[in-house]
Amino acid sequence: MEDGGKVTLGVLNQLERALKLYYGNSQVNHAAKSQMHICSHHMTFFSNDEIDNAQSKDGGAESNEPIIYISQNDNWSCGYRNLQMLLYNYRYKQQNVFKHHFVENGSKDQIQQTTSHDKVKDMNQVIASEQEPDSMHNERVDDKNVTHLMRKRARTIDAGRSAKAAQKADPASFLKSLPCQYSNQSVMQGVPSIAQIQKQIEESWRRGFDPKGAEHYNGHLQRKKCWIGAVEVASLLRYWFIDATVVQFLAPKRAKGSSNLLGPFVWNYFSCIGNRIETSVSVEQLIEMARTDGLMCKSDANDTQIKPTRGYSVPPLYLQWEGHSVLVVGIERISNQLIVFDPLRNGKVLMDGLKQSISTGQPCNLQKALNPFCLPLSQLWNKDCQIIHCTFEKTITEEERDAWKLEVKAITALP
Repeated sequence: MEDGGKVTLGVLNQLERALKLYYGNSQVNHAAKSQMHICSHHMTFFSNDEIDNAQSKDGGAESNEPIIYISQNDNWSCGYRNLQMLLYNYRYKQQNVFKHHFVENGSKDQIQQTTSHDKVKDMNQVIASEQEPDSMHNERVDDKNVTHLMRKRARTIDAGRSAKAAQKADPASFLKSLPCQYSNQSVMQGVPSIAQIQKQIEESWRRGFDPKGAEHYNGHLQRKKCWIGAVEVASLLRYWFIDATVVQFLAPKRAKGSSNLLGPFVWNYFSCIGNRIETSVSVEQLIEMARTDGLMCKSDANDTQIKPTRGYSVPPLYLQWEGHSVLVVGIERISNQLIVFDPLRNGKVLMDGLKQSISTGQPCNLQKALNPFCLPLSQLWNKDCQIIHCTFEKTITEEERDAWKLEVKAITALP
């Protein structure tokens, strides 16, 4: 990547394969008790050769993964990298929803034809009002004028539509229109660079969003190696009309029992969304389910599947604590550990380790390759943590967005 990050394709795919091999191995004592959820679009896998071929083509071929791995090469850009991975998943879901709704129903061409028909109709109205075919000479002159008028009208219509789209600030249009900053356009189209993210944050400040953040950074973020956190990320997502809520899990010294809800919250998030095709679950509902669930519950001994069972892509969760952030792509319930993409780790090294362990199939090798993806919840219980919960299925209205303009939408999980 031109902004210093390193993109690695196929990590989630290989991670799923390694998890299935490890927890399906009879030599692993707790295999029969394992319960797990992981972000996934389906449970079919690429071969190692296919992944290698994709990686070798100038940064990777077009990926059908819901998430890609982006590594940082510094000590400050973890927030940006996790946001980039999150936005890649957003673009993935938007593209696949479009394909499912229009392409599979055979209505994409119909929409394009309707749009073209409307545009031609507008052109014909201009032509009818301007043409004066009194002579062959005038007809030829008018043909030139008509061509000019058509082009002028086309520019006017396109400009009007662009202005209207900009006025609505549709995040899908904005991200899709971003100039590609990376070597492989098909994979990284619509994922903003760090410089673009910084510019957008400054623009949101100028429009009155997150005034406390603007004051903290003195209203200037571009070209600075400044660390950003969950509040800045969530505020920017809402500025783009993406529904984002910060869920706070406080350390025991601040709120007893709050941090214990983190694991059940994540479990119920992946479980509820992953096992039903429709929409999403609200933050309030997830917190209530976490309260009911209490500490990480014992699993059904007969349940050995890696979920989601319906193959529905679950958006990852942005997880923040003081000094660092990661992207949560899954959870393993019995061992009480999150499965994360950590930008501080080298994606290519992780990928090589996964492929090598899969080829051997030995539990010890698989466990060694999986360890860098595992974050025990016990390491977070004494920390203040923040999770960004996003709803990608629909955008929020301008009224909903502006209701949380002065401060980010946040909810504290309490027992």
